[in-house]
Amino acid sequence: LYESREALLVERFESTRAQWAEFARRQPQALAPEMLARVRAWPEEQGAWPATWMTQPEAQRFAAWRGMRLLRPGEWLFCALGPERRRFPWVAYERQDSVANTLELGLGRPCPVGTFEGGRTPRQVYDLLGNVAEWVEGSVLATDPAGVGDPERAVSALGGSFRTWLRPIYRPLRAGDPPERAYLAHELHPRSRQDDVGVRCAVAAADYLQRAAPRWGGDPATRARLEEIGRRWGRSAVPLLSELAARPGAAQGLTALLEGARQ
Repeated sequence: LYESREALLVERFESTRAQWAEFARRQPQALAPEMLARVRAWPEEQGAWPATWMTQPEAQRFAAWRGMRLLRPGEWLFCALGPERRRFPWVAYERQDSVANTLELGLGRPCPVGTFEGGRTPRQVYDLLGNVAEWVEGSVLATDPAGVGDPERAVSALGGSFRTWLRPIYRPLRAGDPPERAYLAHELHPRSRQDDVGVRCAVAAADYLQRAAPRWGGDPATRARLEEIGRRWGRSAVPLLSELAARPGAAQGLTALLEGARQ
């Protein structure tokens, strides 16, 4: 589950209601009438809340519209738990209300993405446990790759939500435990709708950086910002950034990212 097929850029935050409102405005035909009505009814002041109630196919269409895709289960788990396979997204676990928007908090609804600083991962990814669960591509329990994409086969939404108690995203199984107890996963029909399931998108890093870097400015403020992003990505990003920055005509912004990642 922890194998990575390609280097990815993953959104720091869950996709928001404001982003889905723009999607609905530009691509209304991509949403079922009930979802379209739901999106249009969201109050503008809740634009920073995570979007929910979409089916998995609608989440896939939203990601594709943005030039992105859903995470696969193993990719999502790697983002949440890291190569050391932590039990929780954050490094040190202390039971406190400031970690995540789970049932203990008693809020009973989503809150703006990125609210819980104490619950972010070491690489600054927010709300992987709490706020809302997130659709992924396929099932965390799938053993048959051919089953991925089957419209009638259960797929996973990973992570807790404001409706679930705080618990580890991963915990080793004891003898006799069913496999699904290892992960904080919800096996759902892909066309089901839940008010506590949303989405987070990802994109292939090399393709995105090559497309986007030429549009970045070269002023000192932009360069400083890119170096800070590179520092957050860390040394694991150095091989890819080195290869991209060495290509003929590579944008200067790639060098700034590389310098930051090396620090």
